[in-house]
Amino acid sequence: MRPKMIMEAIMGKQRDQQADEREKEREAADARAEDTPEDAAGQDGDQDASKDVNKDGDRDEEIRELREQLMRVQAEFENAGKRREREAEQLRKFLLESFVKEMLEIKDNLERVLEGLGDDKDGEGLGMVVDQLSRVLAQHGVEEICPQGEIFDPELHEAMSKVDDKLAADTIINVVQKGYRLHERLLRPARVIISSGKTAGEA
Repeated sequence: MRPKMIMEAIMGKQRDQQADEREKEREAADARAEDTPEDAAGQDGDQDASKDVNKDGDRDEEIRELREQLMRVQAEFENAGKRREREAEQLRKFLLESFVKEMLEIKDNLERVLEGLGDDKDGEGLGMVVDQLSRVLAQHGVEEICPQGEIFDPELHEAMSKVDDKLAADTIINVVQKGYRLHERLLRPARVIISSGKTAGEA
């Protein structure tokens, strides 16, 4: 075989090998081109999923904060309502107490006039007025304190003087002025005279 023909055969094989390699490279490039969009889509999907998770977490946190704010506002509203109720009740009691004290002064004056009239016929009508006034006060929670014969109680009574008497010490022997309570609250202590527990002449 001639050398020229041999060289041509060798070169032909090299060309064929090079062509095969180029073909393989093109196939590999095509495969990479086909895989790249899918990979990119997968990466984009992962990023989108991560964003969705973050958004859900932010939304849950926002909802939790709004719920806490709502609970605080509701609690403040309830406390404000209770505070208004207490203030209204205190105001009502104050106004009632002021009114009752004024009525008690009128009642005291009427009772003094009634005592001065004695058995006079005019005293009967005045006595009915005093009784009616006492009933009205009682309906509003006013309780009369008239501790004649009781033991002196500094929480309810005010001792005007102490005199010698055969009764036990600190026994109330005379009520100078009646006392009054309004719903268990002392409006005015009863002014009284109490016994010293000694008879006149005892040391």
